[in-house]
Amino acid sequence: MPSITIRKLDEQTKARLRVRAAHHQRSMEDEARNILRAALAREAATPRNLAEAIRRRFELLG
Repeated sequence: MPSITIRKLDEQTKARLRVRAAHHQRSMEDEARNILRAALAREAATPRNLAEAIRRRFELLG
């Protein structure tokens, strides 16, 4: 499986990741993986343009 390295991560972000991982009872690596997965899933669900966003919003109204 491929791996990535994140350099120059500020201490505050690293600390927040550590706390969040502990809260979810995960390692920092697993927590980062879950955060990336969720962010990319949301991005895929976001309409690519304004017209598509408007169409989707009014689609339910008929």
